[in-house]
Amino acid sequence: YISVPATNLVRKPEKVTWEEAAALPTAGMTALQSLRTGRPVETGGRVLINGASSGVGTFAVQLAKLMGANVTGVCSTANVAMVRSLGADAVVDYKKESVEQAA
Repeated sequence: YISVPATNLVRKPEKVTWEEAAALPTAGMTALQSLRTGRPVETGGRVLINGASSGVGTFAVQLAKLMGANVTGVCSTANVAMVRSLGADAVVDYKKESVEQAA
């Protein structure tokens, strides 16, 4: 067991399963770490997110936008609208075009 301050906790929404709730911090932190390490995202920078509709990718699109980046998300046809709704400035449907063609 572990003890943490109550201010570090939030209630799990009823419609979210325990498994989903457990995965959220992992996906979110993975996305955040990837945007901060190596060459960190800068305001006005360009970011390409492969797998933009995945668990990590959906966080990465939103976080990169919050950091002020111009975001291009790569996903399949079925997820283009969703990735665009997350804030991606451009979306590449890898089933219809290559990233190189879109650039």
